[in-house]
Amino acid sequence: IAFALAAPLAWYVMRMWLQNYEYKINLGIGLFAYGIFITLLITLSTIAYRSIQAARTNPAQALKND
Repeated sequence: IAFALAAPLAWYVMRMWLQNYEYKINLGIGLFAYGIFITLLITLSTIAYRSIQAARTNPAQALKND
């Protein structure tokens, strides 16, 4: 949801900023698709790592008082 809200604003601001340069580039959908893909990859790998880490812990250790 945050990406859907931020992408049009980022596209507009970047387009306005890049117009000041002599050599211009086009900001296509591919640039934003690559960004969301990398973000999802990092998010899912972090969730997977933490889930595996939590599943491998001993529940008795978590309940035991030190």
